[in-house]
Amino acid sequence: MRAERAIVEQAIARRLFSRAARAPVKAAPELAERVERLLLARVLEDLARARRAGRAVAGFVRVEQMIGRRQAGLLVVADGADGDGLAKLQESGLPIERLGDPGALGGVFGREQAVYVAVAHDDRSGQFIQRIAGGAARWRRYRLNSAG
Repeated sequence: MRAERAIVEQAIARRLFSRAARAPVKAAPELAERVERLLLARVLEDLARARRAGRAVAGFVRVEQMIGRRQAGLLVVADGADGDGLAKLQESGLPIERLGDPGALGGVFGREQAVYVAVAHDDRSGQFIQRIAGGAARWRRYRLNSAG
């Protein structure tokens, strides 16, 4: 089953947690928001692991360099990114995942902001790319499927 914000919001509104638990349970009104933050935090931690392993870089120039060396396997861009930079990265043909805002991505790299990130191919298992791409897609689906 996929996590969807609208489902969590409906469950809170209809008090379905009490029914499921067969006991009085009061879900916090901010539960849907908290789930979204936790999904984002999980994928940002995976991205931080890739950075610590030397498999991820931030900043347009460094991303372009990784692409030029044919080391990049996944591009991650801040959710609101657009314009010439994004168009240029799309021309690379690499998969692109949208994730968080520039502040959230920047925090992973010890910067105030980061809009563009590249994750290198993982020659052994592809674990970083799979986890980051899957987590970003989960976060985005959850976020886009809201009742409001």
